Amino acid sequence: MWKRRSNRGECVSLINSLSFGEKARRPPTPPRAAVALDCAAERAALVAAARRIDAAGRLAVVRRARELGARSRAPREHLDRHRLVLHQTARELRAASARGLAERIQRQQRIGGVVLERKLDAARGQAEREFAVALPRRAATLERAARALAERQARVLRAHEDRAEWPRPAAHARARLRAGDRLGR
Repeated sequence: MWKRRSNRGECVSLINSLSFGEKARRPPTPPRAAVALDCAAERAALVAAARRIDAAGRLAVVRRARELGARSRAPREHLDRHRLVLHQTARELRAASARGLAERIQRQQRIGGVVLERKLDAARGQAEREFAVALPRRAATLERAARALAERQARVLRAHEDRAEWPRPAAHARARLRAGDRLGR
């Protein structure tokens, strides 16, 4: 602080002089010769200090960048690990679902084959039973038809022979044949 002499002759600071109610005035500027400063040396010291501050700032930035890189790398690596685990899990799920689907298809084919085979066997058995029951009926029907045919042939032959013995009108013969058919002869 600049000091000056008060009215009483003592050396007081600017603050003290204001507290005594004296008018504040700017102290006189000392001449340059009275200031013991070497401007060139001070300028060199100032440049050196600025360089130190700049180097410390750059070092701080690099150090902070490394720290941030490490901090940002940790979550990325953590996500990469999780991504690998999820990828592996998804592959396992796809493989398991493909296996399950293949097993279900094989099971359905196996069951379908068994079911179809059973149905085929049942249909064959039913057809054989129906054939076994229907065959005697059909045979009896065919035998009846054969006997009826033989009888009709015999009747026709007899009628032919009878016709050869005496003449008959054709309408009478037709009526007789129709009556015989209705009577089952």
